[in-house]
Amino acid sequence: MADITREVQILSPIELVPVEILSNILHFLKDKDRLNLRACSKAMESAISHSDLHVFGYVHPEITLSGDFDCFTVNVGSTMRLRSDFDSLSEIKRMRHRLFKRAYAKSVNIRDVNFNVVPMSFIEDLLQGVVFQVLWFIVKREEFNESVSNRFIRKHEQKKIKFTMYDILLEKEALFGLLPMRELKAFGDVSWKPDDGTFIDLVRKGHTILEIPVDISSEETILEVLKIISDARKEQYVVFEVEFDMLERFIKLMGLQRTTEGLVRITTADEVRINYSKNYTIFCKKNNGT
Repeated sequence: MADITREVQILSPIELVPVEILSNILHFLKDKDRLNLRACSKAMESAISHSDLHVFGYVHPEITLSGDFDCFTVNVGSTMRLRSDFDSLSEIKRMRHRLFKRAYAKSVNIRDVNFNVVPMSFIEDLLQGVVFQVLWFIVKREEFNESVSNRFIRKHEQKKIKFTMYDILLEKEALFGLLPMRELKAFGDVSWKPDDGTFIDLVRKGHTILEIPVDISSEETILEVLKIISDARKEQYVVFEVEFDMLERFIKLMGLQRTTEGLVRITTADEVRINYSKNYTIFCKKNNGT
């Protein structure tokens, strides 16, 4: 008779607990306790790496990726921080995957990340399994490459996106390829500015908050922007700067007068605030019928 050898695998009690139940238990632990619990046993380490992390209950219910001070940092909530230099990004990725399989957060914030140094694939790997509602993305000219708009933002364009650019504005084709965002902003020394027709078309895209540099030449453009906002089905807030002379022509076109406080208002369902500040910024806001 053949000799039959059987291997008996003895499971740790923690391995007998379903992942769903274990995730609910770990939900009540503080970040520090989750980190310490990993060191108890291999079974516990494995259990935590397959568990869910709920960031919604934290004081700061977001996950932040940043590249401050020559280091890459991942802040999960307000108390869990993973950090490494740019030569050891694999270590921070390894630690992230040991702490949770899925995470639920209100928002993901990305800032001060040079995408010419940090591969977009690394960011995507860190966010694998992360469920969130709002993407807040801040990028500077020297940090930008096309993977930001062509790859990452397009991947998450169904979410509520707040996209802010410093010293850069996406090229026209890329700009018009974006779905309407919660916020689309650009500041500083940009390489190009939308002219009258381009700006009007961009307002028609329906971004909830639009604030970008423009190069418009006609007061009629300002009036057209107001008409678009007035006819919009949802709330819009548009901020842009014009020269003083154009502002004067627009006021004359509308048949308005400046007050001594330098503020002009149209008290209808749509509000126009023309603020005579240093940069002569015009705020155009649709109040959604209120």
